[in-house]
Amino acid sequence: LNENLKAASSIQKSFLPAPSLHSDNFKIASFWDPAHVLGGDIFNAIKAKDRIIFYIVDVCGHDVPSALVTVSISQFFNQLANRSRALSPKEMMRTLNKEYPLDRFDRYFSIFYMVVDPVSGHFEYSSAGHPPAIILSKKGAITLLDRCGTIIGFNQIVDEDHLLFEEGKGVLQQGDKVFLY
Repeated sequence: LNENLKAASSIQKSFLPAPSLHSDNFKIASFWDPAHVLGGDIFNAIKAKDRIIFYIVDVCGHDVPSALVTVSISQFFNQLANRSRALSPKEMMRTLNKEYPLDRFDRYFSIFYMVVDPVSGHFEYSSAGHPPAIILSKKGAITLLDRCGTIIGFNQIVDEDHLLFEEGKGVLQQGDKVFLY
């Protein structure tokens, strides 16, 4: 069983971005130190046409089903990245809520999702129950990206066109650092 868990953990790690990735005007560095051999955490930076998508997900649980849901989410994002454009944060939260209802996998998850134009630095983001990302400007100012909504899987729909999510926008300047955790 321990050997199988280690093998599954190795497979899960293969879905993570390279520890140091360069893309257009961005240098992307990552670090992954899970609390358990296998768990429900995943993140990535994906180039989608003229945008870069950043996401970090925490599926409830530190077990095989949670790890499998992270693999499913990772594949879901990779398929969407091949579309003609990146989904806006509102569209993404709506899509994830439809694709991952609690009764599908008996799991819910938090996510921080950000779409960045690497040329202009403009970005949009939203969070579903996940801790806010932090921007550390090159001048030392700290900004919390704290627009948030409910956790994915609970289907908190107010009506057909509205979910309980907020979107935020901003502009990254050269030398700014963004932390997702």
